[in-house]
Amino acid sequence: EQKHAMKELELVEANSLTFYLREHQIMSGIGAKSNKDERLLELAEESPKLAIFARYTAQIDAYKCLFPEAVIIDGRTPDKGAMAEQVETMDEGVVLIQSDSAEGYELPSVHTAVFASMSYSYLSYVQSMGRFIRINKENKPKRFFYLLTRGTIDEEVYKNIIKKQDFDIALFAKKSIL
Repeated sequence: EQKHAMKELELVEANSLTFYLREHQIMSGIGAKSNKDERLLELAEESPKLAIFARYTAQIDAYKCLFPEAVIIDGRTPDKGAMAEQVETMDEGVVLIQSDSAEGYELPSVHTAVFASMSYSYLSYVQSMGRFIRINKENKPKRFFYLLTRGTIDEEVYKNIIKKQDFDIALFAKKSIL
């Protein structure tokens, strides 16, 4: 379905900024079944508690269909701290977190986190990682997974974030058309 969605996107005349934003949404799994869904189900099966980070609200909503019992922490969550406390009391489960809503609470009992799509902001990435690695808590080994689609904007966002830089979609689009 992603390949079909990308072919349709290539047929639409759009400026490069719009094109790459839409490509990022498609590669995130919004509006198309993706291999990311299968990998998330596998990781949920093998991890007692799993945190899934997603950039888009629509992606959070789609993952809620995959994990109906999941706890959600996103921009619509009025008390993120209370939701985090709920996750901390669970023996197992999935928490869906919007990347730009990852501050002001702790989730040290979660040992596996997946970045299903990454924010363009390095600060959001650091805040996301910080939910699990706490100085004042007992820290057991953590596992972090990055679900990327090869040859797409996914890889470019990841490369910038790992280099501790924000991803500038306007600069990326300009380089791509030159």
